[in-house]
Amino acid sequence: DKPRKGTAAPTFDDMMRTMFFVHASLMMRTAAIDPAGYDSRFRYSCDYEFMIRMSKSHRCANLPDLLYLIRDHDTRTTSNIDAVYLDNMLARHKNLGKVSDAFLNTIARQGLDAFYAHLTAAEKTHFHMRLARKHYKNADWAKSCYHFGEWRKLGARLNLKTAFRMTRARIKAKSQSQTA
Repeated sequence: DKPRKGTAAPTFDDMMRTMFFVHASLMMRTAAIDPAGYDSRFRYSCDYEFMIRMSKSHRCANLPDLLYLIRDHDTRTTSNIDAVYLDNMLARHKNLGKVSDAFLNTIARQGLDAFYAHLTAAEKTHFHMRLARKHYKNADWAKSCYHFGEWRKLGARLNLKTAFRMTRARIKAKSQSQTA
């Protein structure tokens, strides 16, 4: 329940990096709402995709006061970090014009694996690097190992600190599987 660090007035470029708003706390003028509304093809990030679109044509701002807390639990929709991150990447691709509506419909039918297959090697490397670090930080050793491995398969060069984290995650995952 820590306050989220953000920027006071995120721009479109800021929004392309991360979500700066808590969905339930959004306020806006009715006239400002995009007639298209939320795009239901985004299972995990329809609010993020909507706010990216809004930030293209409207000024956005955060209040300086903390008025809302998020309760984190394992059964919330966004607890699947891998799918959320991939869906966020898809939202960014849509707003940069990198994916067509037809392809978004295909992904909605076939799932996010179809989008992952569409990514370049550099985008896949970035995806696995971010998730390896995120799972490592959350002490989810098995998932961290998986993403470190995928990151390595894509030809990523690991520095000494990252190699150490990868080895530590493997050791912890192995010890957890033996005790289970």
